[in-house]
This record gives sequence, C-alpha cells and structure tokens, in this order.
Amino acid sequence: MAPAVGPGDTFPGMTPRRAPRLALVGLLVLAGCSRRNERSRTTPDVTPLRTLRADSVFILEVGGTPPADTVVRLAPGERRAIVLRHGPPDQAAFAVVEFGDSAFAAGDSVDVTVRPRPGVFGLDISSSRAFREGTVTFKYARHFAAPLAARERYGSDELFERRLAVGRLPGDGRIILLPTRRPASDNVSAALDGPGAYVVAGPR
Repeated sequence: MAPAVGPGDTFPGMTPRRAPRLALVGLLVLAGCSRRNERSRTTPDVTPLRTLRADSVFILEVGGTPPADTVVRLAPGERRAIVLRHGPPDQAAFAVVEFGDSAFAAGDSVDVTVRPRPGVFGLDISSSRAFREGTVTFKYARHFAAPLAARERYGSDELFERRLAVGRLPGDGRIILLPTRRPASDNVSAALDGPGAYVVAGPR
C-alpha cells in the first residue's frame, strides 16, 4: 500500500501644446485597460458542462516516465490527498486526487485505487466503497505533449491548452467535459463524478 499524502503578479516641463496630446494618449490607455478588464470579467472561471462524442476531442498526451499505479487505504472522516508523480529523474507532479472529510460514509477504512492511463493525462479511479465527493487536479507544466493533429487544428500548444478541460469517459462512446477550473498555471481541476476514467481533453 502506498501512503496517502498531503504532499503527489500636468508633468514638470510640460508645455501647453503637449498637454492635450498626452491627455489623449492617457485616455486611450485607460480605454484599452477598460476593454481588457471587461474581457477578464466576462471570461468564465469555470468551463461549462458538455457531453461530446469521445472521438470529437483531442486527449492531452504525456511525456516523461509515467507514474505508478497507486492503492491507498483511507480512514473515513479525514481529508486526504493522493499525489501522483512521474518517475525518475524529475518526479514532477502529475495529478492530485483529493477527498474531503465527508467523502466516505462512516465505517471501515476504504481502499482507493488510482491507475494512470497509458500515454495520456488520465486516471482510472476506483474505490472499495462509493464516495460522495472528491476532486482531481492534473498538472502538466513539465510533460505537456499536444497531439500533432491538435497543433495543426489550433496552430499552437498555447491555443490548444486554453481549451482543455477535465473529461469523464463513461465507456459508451461519449466524453463528459466536466465544469473545470484552473487553480494555477498549467493545472486543470474538476469535481469527481464518481469512480471511473478521467482525462484532460480539448474539442477537435
């Protein structure tokens, strides 16, 4: 058993003739700032829930040495986090799976199994008893690998990265893109929708 871990920013010398010109520049700068602030206010903090065909998304690929499968025994009533890291040499963070203190009903300890999906930013999550809440956060700062077709479709890794969300694969040919937030740069996070397969993906 691997242990559960809480460690996976008017001027002097101005002449009357120059003052109106500088004032106009100042107004234009303020207008530009206003437009940028307006765009930032209208940009959603959380992506919408969407259901698509599984073949209509690009799944984010992963480089480096993959994390190992992890089985953790958790005691109900405690907040716990399972941190998965790439293998040596860098051991960069890959994903964090978190459970709140009310995730599991009172009773015996619970075994949680987390298996990275081969070649992609994805996890298969299962547990010996059903859980009521949880969160998965994928971290791709070090081993981001956009599929070649995604680079051709979006034109750059950056544009593809902006469209990423956490998706759940129910196994019926669909992918459910969950409401996804970005708690930090190069991180995407979503509430777990029960046991199952979770991947990082962007629409084709």
